[in-house]
Amino acid sequence: MMQQAVMTGMRKFLPTRRIACAVAAVVLLACLAMHPLTSSAGDVRQPTEHEVKVALLYKFANFVDWSEDAMQGAETFRLCMLGESPFGDALELLEGKRIKNRPLELLFASSPEHARGCHIIFVNQKWNSRLGEVLEVLGSQGVLFVGDGSGFARRGGVLEFALEGGRVGFVINPEAARREGLVVSSKLMRLARIVGTD
Repeated sequence: MMQQAVMTGMRKFLPTRRIACAVAAVVLLACLAMHPLTSSAGDVRQPTEHEVKVALLYKFANFVDWSEDAMQGAETFRLCMLGESPFGDALELLEGKRIKNRPLELLFASSPEHARGCHIIFVNQKWNSRLGEVLEVLGSQGVLFVGDGSGFARRGGVLEFALEGGRVGFVINPEAARREGLVVSSKLMRLARIVGTD
């Protein structure tokens, strides 16, 4: 059921049904591998939008390589929420996880200055509108910037969640990834809509 839902929503973004099925499988497996999603009756249930996005935030790290400089001396892999997190209890899916052979550390930053040293930064809606300010402080420091909202990737974010018909897809800006010294797997690139910086 989840596969069909995600596949339907991705058709506008992806060139073939085969790729859409691959996205559906990645999302479903990421969610189920992280935490069994069960209802009060014990049945497997469909993940919520926030659970899907949190699962993808975790999964994206497996398809992106950071430079040695960005990872040097890091005892933990830091995933930061810039501004108030929209994900609520879905962040519990990240408890006890590891990324790049390091324990995942979830941090909450009220300003870009407080997000220094993070490997992935989710930029909330408030800071999305001030992305230029965020990039001025944190840009070119090996950060995978992820955000919601149309135009985030075109304005310099690396990866943007895109919602179509209630289904989660994603957009990648390869120029922004190169600016950050990130190498994005071709597998992930094939699953995304590609844009450039305006």
